[in-house]
Amino acid sequence: LGLGYDNLELSRIARKGSISAASSIAGGLSIIMASEDYNNDPFAEQVMSPNDLSDLTIVVGCCNIRKDSQDNHADAITSPFYPVAVQYAKKSADEALQAMRSRDIERLAEIVENHNLMNYTVLHSGRSQTVMWMPETISMIRGIREIRKQGEPIFFSMNTGANVFAYCFSESAVDKVKNYFQSQGIGYKVTKVGGGLH
Repeated sequence: LGLGYDNLELSRIARKGSISAASSIAGGLSIIMASEDYNNDPFAEQVMSPNDLSDLTIVVGCCNIRKDSQDNHADAITSPFYPVAVQYAKKSADEALQAMRSRDIERLAEIVENHNLMNYTVLHSGRSQTVMWMPETISMIRGIREIRKQGEPIFFSMNTGANVFAYCFSESAVDKVKNYFQSQGIGYKVTKVGGGLH
């Protein structure tokens, strides 16, 4: 539109919609920087480029569900688990980044999967008690954990819905996830880490 915004300002604007939108502006692996100035919205900052993550392939398992998540933020603060989830995220962010940089998949899995499950605990226990998981969601989580037990470098995350993202650091992990999803009748997409707004 020729408005002259830089990516930081665009990220702040996108954050009004979602964290994912703000992160997409920065690209790569990004973190959301909380603003000390309450007049400014948080923004995303890239901490690892797509080149740093060339060994990572993401298999997204897709559930057929329509979600409406516009009230989730307001619901979250009504959950008794909300303060715990916020503290866990603050405490574990640096450790998760270090684990990603060193490819400590076991530690990454522990931090990221705990964080995701905690987010859903907040969602499930807020005022609306919103449950978005489908039977396929649980099947995917269990399947990914089983593949990790077989020695594959893999962990999962989720994004306020029923879909599951399998983060695979080997081609054999990608193949096993695809085969598992196919065996369960779950549709999927395979992707790499993107480079942000261009």
